[in-house]
Amino acid sequence: ERVIHPFEPVRRDGDAVQVWGRTYRLNRLGLPDGIVSQGEPVLGDPARVVVTVDGEEKTVDVEGFLSTGPKWTDTEPWRASFRGAGEGGGLRFRAEGWIEQDGLVYVELTYEPDGGDPARVDALRIEFPLDSEQVECLLCLGTGGNYSARTTRVLSAAGDGKLWDTLDTGRNGSGMTVGSFYPCVWLGNERRGLLWWGDSDRGWVPRDDVPAHEVVRRDGQVILRNNIIGKPFTVEGPRTITFTYIASPFRPLVKGWRASIHS
Repeated sequence: ERVIHPFEPVRRDGDAVQVWGRTYRLNRLGLPDGIVSQGEPVLGDPARVVVTVDGEEKTVDVEGFLSTGPKWTDTEPWRASFRGAGEGGGLRFRAEGWIEQDGLVYVELTYEPDGGDPARVDALRIEFPLDSEQVECLLCLGTGGNYSARTTRVLSAAGDGKLWDTLDTGRNGSGMTVGSFYPCVWLGNERRGLLWWGDSDRGWVPRDDVPAHEVVRRDGQVILRNNIIGKPFTVEGPRTITFTYIASPFRPLVKGWRASIHS
């Protein structure tokens, strides 16, 4: 519970939170409405939760009476905490989390039927639309830092459609009994980017034939998708997923970094 060099105290102005080199603006579910890293935007559009019901896609409503942002419960120099809620597609959502001094945003997102009866949904996903000018490369790394189950690639710069998914990396490489959940996906370039991280697929509905993560290009944006529910499923009660995200670069480079030879 202190600020650690070389980071700076967390500063919050409304729903915008400043840390070293970056500014985040969060919505009511703790997802980023906007991220600026080193003076340039990382996102092309706000991140969103999309629910598909009866073949129709519905974006979860995060509009509040006074603000689209979360309720800030505590702001300290080392961390700012929040909680919030939203609804859509027959589901209601509530979120709790915080943003730390290094820019990592931690989110616990719970979804459940919006009412007493179970809710049947076709799919549920979280989307992070990134500015295509900032997305040149992709990294996905296997569980436990498994470098034999990783993807490092330069993404195609033209055309809409799928650019990559975890079935390309390999379902077995994820280390999961069911599904293709990987803990780490980063998109960006040598100047800035976005890292998504999750410890586990608790609260997801994994399927072997549905990639847990995929990257698509649509309307000039590169979109990272987390397919929380990939095929029709009945949500009978609360389910909680936990994940983090952080914009790069994460911290100032150390003096003499060009001469460093350690991994």
